Amino acid sequence: MYTIGEISKIVKTSVDALRYYDEISLLKPVHVEESNRYRYYSKEQISQLLLIIELKQYGFSLDAIRELLHNGAYLDRQRIKLALSARLQQLEIEKNALEKTVASVIRRINEIEGDENGVSAKKILIVDDVAFMRQILGEILEKHGYLVVTAENGQQAVDNFADEKPDIVIMDINMPIMDGITATTKIKEMDKDAKILALSAKGFLPVIFEILEEGARDFIVKPFQEETILDALIRIYDGNVTFNEQTFQAIKEQFGEDNTNKEAMSQEMISKVLQLCTREYHEHTREEIKEFMQYQS
Repeated sequence: MYTIGEISKIVKTSVDALRYYDEISLLKPVHVEESNRYRYYSKEQISQLLLIIELKQYGFSLDAIRELLHNGAYLDRQRIKLALSARLQQLEIEKNALEKTVASVIRRINEIEGDENGVSAKKILIVDDVAFMRQILGEILEKHGYLVVTAENGQQAVDNFADEKPDIVIMDINMPIMDGITATTKIKEMDKDAKILALSAKGFLPVIFEILEEGARDFIVKPFQEETILDALIRIYDGNVTFNEQTFQAIKEQFGEDNTNKEAMSQEMISKVLQLCTREYHEHTREEIKEFMQYQS
């Protein structure tokens, strides 16, 4: 057996923490001296303490850890795996929420600095055949200091791009006269560095991959949240969206033209797929993509 001081040094945690774990029944000592109430721990409890410390680092509450370790569950690798997987999902949610908050703060700082330094406002070309959508997008962007020009179809978009030379194009896909995919192709032929954000009510993988292959660098599904549009504009303008060609093709080959995938995707799912497209390709990439998509379906 180990004294409380000895085990404290072994697992590098405080004596006070060990006493507290005893008080809340997280980890009871194997023996307590009646005369001085001094605590002793077994060799096996070192593993339990190390797991407690590890789970605390991952953000598990002490109550959650106590429930997990009940009845010797620290030896049950499958139960630990399930708990870690659940925690990972929660961390992904928290990460996404934090990234949105960070992006919003950065956006506001950039807007303020732009006003202070007299930086000219960026020009956005909104392309959509629905007047109401052009109006809504225009109001959102103008409120945040963007200059707005519009087009009602793909042909107007091509013509206006040549005349207006916008910083970014927000491109709808299904439009009369010329669709957004064709317009994207023509604009990229005019300017290979043109920054295009695709916008559509149809969030299907084949459609998403088609316009991305033509040069769009993000995809927003309708209806959308204001912050989703604004964050995407910042990503595209800053040039932070770079797809790995091999990874992109691997995702497309496995799922982009899958006839069983006929349901529209949520914005969250679309964003995760696009994030996958930016990852470096390695020998296990295809397996990772398949596992990811099966988990999300």
